[in-house]
Amino acid sequence: MEQALLEHQIAQLRPVLLRTAERYFGNMDDAEDAVQEACLKLWKVSRRLPHDTAVKPLAMRILKNCCYDMRHADNHPSQTLDGNAEPLSYETPLSTLEEQDLTHRLNDAIRLLPGSEGRIFSMSRDAGMSIEQIALATGFPKSSVTTMLCNARRHLKEIYRKLSSPSTQRSNDN
Repeated sequence: MEQALLEHQIAQLRPVLLRTAERYFGNMDDAEDAVQEACLKLWKVSRRLPHDTAVKPLAMRILKNCCYDMRHADNHPSQTLDGNAEPLSYETPLSTLEEQDLTHRLNDAIRLLPGSEGRIFSMSRDAGMSIEQIALATGFPKSSVTTMLCNARRHLKEIYRKLSSPSTQRSNDN
């Protein structure tokens, strides 16, 4: 993609990106940082993009990933006025048990994914493989891997909801 065209499209998209990031963070400082990071990442990948690539959906996806990364990168202890580290949250025995229960249910749901979906989802999640790496390892086309991952996520949500429903929990408790 031509750099001049990308510059023009980013200039037009910047207000939309800023509004989206501001809604996510609730403040303009973090929104500016996220948009700046997203634009930088978009700039880096632009050389590999075909000329007719739709920039807005790609920019929005990159921005959302940047917002998510920034929010989760802030899980470090904050500093109090006296310079001592203050934990962001306090774990209680109940919160620890709840987290273990959620993890257990999620792992159960992953095990219930159908054949290839389960295998591809595990390759992506557990092994950290990219779509390209999964395609090479399985022999499936990249488009099929993408579709299977999408279907696996959808099925995972459905299975998890069923496992988390009160009627399922009651029957499991007996």
